[in-house]
Amino acid sequence: LIKSRFLDNCILVFIVLSTYNPTLGLEDTGIGIRPEDLPRIFERGFTGYNGRLDQKSTGIGLYLCRQILTHLNIAIRVESEEGAGTKIVLGIPLAAERIRD
Repeated sequence: LIKSRFLDNCILVFIVLSTYNPTLGLEDTGIGIRPEDLPRIFERGFTGYNGRLDQKSTGIGLYLCRQILTHLNIAIRVESEEGAGTKIVLGIPLAAERIRD
């Protein structure tokens, strides 16, 4: 089952409900992330090309997201194409998996 809706005409929120791998995702149509920056986006203090361009990036937001999600046992995957947008997918563990851990 997939449910989705647009927010502000540029962000798609989607939920995929399945027995084994429920996911929550966000997809935008923004400026995207350069391919060479993508592997480093979760590093503390890293600001990619676009962040340095407007000088508003601190390099702490995605680092903190990864830290929190790791403690919650939630996987995060980011796909991006420069000039076309970014897609973030969170893999939500099943309640039974949390109880075992």
